[in-house]
Amino acid sequence: MRLPPHGKRLAERLRHNNPPLYAVVTVGLGSWERAKKWNASKTGHCAMTLPADTPPASLSWPVEGLPVVIEADEGPSDQLISDLALELLKAGSLQATLIPKNKPDAPLTRFIWEHKKAAA
Repeated sequence: MRLPPHGKRLAERLRHNNPPLYAVVTVGLGSWERAKKWNASKTGHCAMTLPADTPPASLSWPVEGLPVVIEADEGPSDQLISDLALELLKAGSLQATLIPKNKPDAPLTRFIWEHKKAAA
């Protein structure tokens, strides 16, 4: 599987044991430009983009051990956001938090994978 757009930078940082505090996935209207702004900022965070009409499961998400912020604008359905969050968690993200950019007053949505220990 291929990395998402802008994912190579994050994969390289993880490979060199230099992870950011968190990763960002932009999706929806203006997602490419928003990812470029995140990556150009001095915060050190790494942003990737989920391109329109691309199933999240078709990409390899380099997020193992990182919390992820999903920055969504107009366009993606609730189902697509849920599918993206699930793929990020399956790829090893600690959690995925949705920030709906087009709804500034909306509450944040946090997706967490709960691992249950097997009974001994």
